[in-house]
Amino acid sequence: MISAFIFINCHFPFNDAVIEELGKLPFVSNVYSTSGIYDIIVRVNSPTEKALRQNMIRDIRGIENVNSTVTMGTFIRIANNIEYWN
Repeated sequence: MISAFIFINCHFPFNDAVIEELGKLPFVSNVYSTSGIYDIIVRVNSPTEKALRQNMIRDIRGIENVNSTVTMGTFIRIANNIEYWN
């Protein structure tokens, strides 16, 4: 399983419809509304990197008022010098 955070910029003004549409996607585990450079941060889980790319391009970028995305994959979480696989 591959986890990633997708940082989303929306056309201004965007409404709760974008957040609601993101929440309906089966591979989305969390949706965060933010302030600053990005409007929304989404945590996603996909079985493969290819599936992640397809989901992002087809589903997330296809939502009305989504302007651009930046994806950051997660691989290893390190705490107290102990490695944990996501």
